[in-house]
Amino acid sequence: MDVIGVITGDIVNSTSIGPEWRDRIFQSLQAVQADFTTAKIDVKYEMFRGDSFQVVVHPSTATLLIAIAIRIKLISQTPDDCGKKWDARVSVGIGHYDFESSTIVTSDGEAFVLSGRRFDTLKKARLAVQTPWDAVNDELDVSTAFADDIITNTTIKQAVVVYEMLQNHTYTDSLTQATLSETLNDSKANFSLKWQRAKGNLITTYLKRAEKLILTHIR
Repeated sequence: MDVIGVITGDIVNSTSIGPEWRDRIFQSLQAVQADFTTAKIDVKYEMFRGDSFQVVVHPSTATLLIAIAIRIKLISQTPDDCGKKWDARVSVGIGHYDFESSTIVTSDGEAFVLSGRRFDTLKKARLAVQTPWDAVNDELDVSTAFADDIITNTTIKQAVVVYEMLQNHTYTDSLTQATLSETLNDSKANFSLKWQRAKGNLITTYLKRAEKLILTHIR
């Protein structure tokens, strides 16, 4: 059986988001799917119950990257006249894919169960990870709490920069920062400052460590 990643999530304070912005919410999720689906990563998502969604990611090591990208993309797309930043609560489950249905929400397997159960325990947290391995869970429970706090406090302008860096999988390369700053019509200095203030390096350190932990156990 294949090991995959499943993200279960919902939009934070969705009832306070006007209907005129709903398409923009959906477009944000579609953008993540389009931007991160490559020859090496497959991303599929479905919405349900209006403001909830599930995402299937292969390989499983990329699941946390996609989960964080979803949150960062939503924050970056928050309209200027919106009272609160857009965000999502997301729970990542890593495990086997036992039953593949024609729709994601009716598929089943260890990854779906772990993601769903962990989502039900989120409370005030907006990011969580559950794997079949206790040692991995013990470490990620601590580091994920710090990563969650960093992401929650990312500003809209910082999120634009963080999303671009995550999408390009290079994180700290100065040449890439210069190129991406031009894409955003920003100076390299401003781009770099937003990345630093968003604690982008800490986010990517967390992602690399989580990927290494998961990869070690699925090999």
